[in-house]
Amino acid sequence: MTELEHPLHEVLTSFDVYRRYLWIKEKLPDGVHPSTTRRIVRYTPNSSQQYLYNLLPKAQTPIGLWALILKSRQIGISTAIINWFFYLTATRPNVFTQLASHRIDSAENFNLAIKLLHNRLPTKLQPQTLYSNRRELIFNNKNGDGLNSHLMVSCAESGDLGASFTINNLHITEIARWQKPKETLTTLFQAVPSHSSSCCIIESTAKGAGQYFQELWQASWEALQKGEKSQFYPIFIPWFVHDEYQLGFSSPHERDDFEQNMTEEERKYMAVYTLSLEQMNWRSLTMRHKCHNSPLYFGQEYPATPEEAFIYGQESIFDLASLHEQAQKCRPPTYGKIGIEDKPELARLNIIGPSMDVMAVPRSLITFESHHGDAGLALFHLPNPARSYVVGVDAASGKVDIKASNLSAIFLEQFYESPNFTRVVCDFTCQMPIEEFAYHLVLLCRFYNDAFMCVEDNNHGAALIQAIFKIFHYSNLYRRYTFNKLIEGFSDAIGWHTSASTRPILLDAFEKAVRCGDTELSSQALVSECRTFVFNEITNRPEPAAGCKGDRVFGGALALQAHVAHPPRPPAKGYDLFPIPPPSRVLSARTRNPKKTPEGWYIYPE
Repeated sequence: MTELEHPLHEVLTSFDVYRRYLWIKEKLPDGVHPSTTRRIVRYTPNSSQQYLYNLLPKAQTPIGLWALILKSRQIGISTAIINWFFYLTATRPNVFTQLASHRIDSAENFNLAIKLLHNRLPTKLQPQTLYSNRRELIFNNKNGDGLNSHLMVSCAESGDLGASFTINNLHITEIARWQKPKETLTTLFQAVPSHSSSCCIIESTAKGAGQYFQELWQASWEALQKGEKSQFYPIFIPWFVHDEYQLGFSSPHERDDFEQNMTEEERKYMAVYTLSLEQMNWRSLTMRHKCHNSPLYFGQEYPATPEEAFIYGQESIFDLASLHEQAQKCRPPTYGKIGIEDKPELARLNIIGPSMDVMAVPRSLITFESHHGDAGLALFHLPNPARSYVVGVDAASGKVDIKASNLSAIFLEQFYESPNFTRVVCDFTCQMPIEEFAYHLVLLCRFYNDAFMCVEDNNHGAALIQAIFKIFHYSNLYRRYTFNKLIEGFSDAIGWHTSASTRPILLDAFEKAVRCGDTELSSQALVSECRTFVFNEITNRPEPAAGCKGDRVFGGALALQAHVAHPPRPPAKGYDLFPIPPPSRVLSARTRNPKKTPEGWYIYPE
């Protein structure tokens, strides 16, 4: 055992100092036979572990540190957390730490690692041990005047997870592989006290889409992107953060050959993530020998983005490198965002732009009721009087008379001087009744210079069109010509109709616009949905991956069709940007005669 090289007080109060006295079994490097005896080495955090330690303080809240970690494989994150929790348990009194694994063999490995940490400590750092067996370690003595701290290893597979103790530090590993993760976690969370010294860390690799872990991750990740608070602080650790994931070359000639023979996909991937040739060489070898020579399978095991990790066996129809470039340009809403505040049923537009004039935004958009969670309005750019705008609306999953779901409208700004280019200026995705959505949608269209609107008429989209056209009298709508059998001729119909023949046209055009950079997405949520929009080999068509959404994708695709059908017009002259006051009421009884204002609005009386 090593002697202390630092003052005892400094060691006990600083993990950065304490970890210098921790010993672990080294990870066998690539090319070494698995049966080779692993050496016992001093714990020195690798780049991924240090990356985690740097980010963990951001997860601190008044009621504890709550972190959710999505990671690549074999980068030592479990070891990093175990070592930190061991320090918190072995240096503080009355601490209960629980390490929960998904499998028995993993739990055994945890136990061996903990025993090694304890046995290799210098004598001055070793706490008195009252009890030690395969699954638990109690730091105390027979007189009861020791630390009285407890470290337990549990396993979800064996069913020995319990919450009979107050858990100060909880480590959940590989939650994506648990049988009943939601029920088990709900029970365990109740045992974690609401105190600043408490820690709850969940870390896992992804196991495809549609899992509870993905649900937990997306909620936390989306909240982070919006600048909102959530139960967990999400930490994503991509593969290229790990300094061991690179492979050198035997000679400069070999290095040059590799660079010259790189594919276009590899060059783009390398540029997007700013990788070295050594990292690309490791990627190429790993992909070839461990991932069926498939970028898709490599992304599952060694993701570069969170979305990539959850695409299990399915490939996005969008170019992932292009989406990464789009994501780099995304910013939080420049002028405002809607966030759920005190009451889940009430959402408000919070003006956050320093130069934003509150009066510039209609009052009905600043405060409006949202009937079920997920209501969200993000304004990335305010309307410009010299520009024209189009909007695509997806309401296929909505409901007419009860709380709706998955209503999405994407607004695009058109540029007369560059007619092929568009950019997202507004993302309105929410859950509310169809008619209320129609009201706010029309208000937004007025706000964006009477935007040209393309609504999908499939399913409940027809009800939305009726509300927009008949109730709120908005007529700047996309129309198509169809053959009418009754009159044996062609007639026009409002809205885009998606069928087996028009669906590929819709999605292919949008994918090309994103890939070529003709459409700037602006919205991080839209980019995320594009990443998980995959080709389903069972249904034989592109659709959202299991557990994912695609409403914004369809909204963006419909907006692009609106752009094609309604090219940008020349800049308006003398256009008043905010001429229309908001109606006094939302959706009053429409059976009564509305009052028409000089500006063209219909106000419904009590």
